[in-house]
Amino acid sequence: MSLVLGYATKDIALIMSDGRAGIDGSYSEHYNKTLKINDNIILGFVGIVEGAEPFLQHTIEQMGTARNNYLIDDFLEMIEFFMDDSDTQKYFNSTLMIIGRDNKNNMHVALVGNATSYKIERNLVDTTRVLSIGGCIEGNIITDIFFENILNQDLPVIVAMEKTISQASLLDNSINSNTFIVRI
Repeated sequence: MSLVLGYATKDIALIMSDGRAGIDGSYSEHYNKTLKINDNIILGFVGIVEGAEPFLQHTIEQMGTARNNYLIDDFLEMIEFFMDDSDTQKYFNSTLMIIGRDNKNNMHVALVGNATSYKIERNLVDTTRVLSIGGCIEGNIITDIFFENILNQDLPVIVAMEKTISQASLLDNSINSNTFIVRI
């Protein structure tokens, strides 16, 4: 599995992942499951690497030279089109967390993949949003850890996210404490 955390305000966004990929890390203990599409869009994923990697490579190829101009609406439209395909749903056993800006510079968060039945769940960021996907333990346990850390005003956001992943890794062997981060 894995763990991906998101943090978004009206102005900034961060996505952090742990580094475990494959069953008990058999694929890698240092696998980056985050991606910066451009200065407007970032994403992270949990699930099966062998399905997510080709999906993301294909998506980026389809963006072509216009990649740097994409906004969240353009990107989600493409993702929705690809996710609607039955072959994609057969092989894409992952969930994406996507954060990005629209043409009015508003920040949006979205989840899509097998955890959402391949339908986009999207929200405008009008107040600070925190998100988490992944893990093999109950999601509310990870959410509670994340909220406890993020609400600690003595911890910078990145440190709170790192601490959450570290604490979750002690409770869930599908997560390790190696971290990767992207931001806009």
